[in-house]
Amino acid sequence: MAVPWSELITGVVGLAGIGGTLWQGQRTREADSNRDWIAEKRRVYARFQTSCQTMFRAMGGSSGETVLSIDLREAPSRIDDASLDMNLAFQELC
Repeated sequence: MAVPWSELITGVVGLAGIGGTLWQGQRTREADSNRDWIAEKRRVYARFQTSCQTMFRAMGGSSGETVLSIDLREAPSRIDDASLDMNLAFQELC
């Protein structure tokens, strides 16, 4: 009895094609998941940076000042609000 080489090769190539398609699909899902994770981290980091700026401005700071030159007694309620927002952003970051 002769070996049906053409059918065997066709079957192997078909299975390899299916396996390659599944493998490529898995890689695509992993890449999408990684992109989503990076986008989320960037969003949280941007929120944290904004909260830091808000905190600095709430303390009465401007672009020419440093944190050490600000009188913290000027705006305690604004500082509390900015501090809460900053803490929430920091918790999301971690």
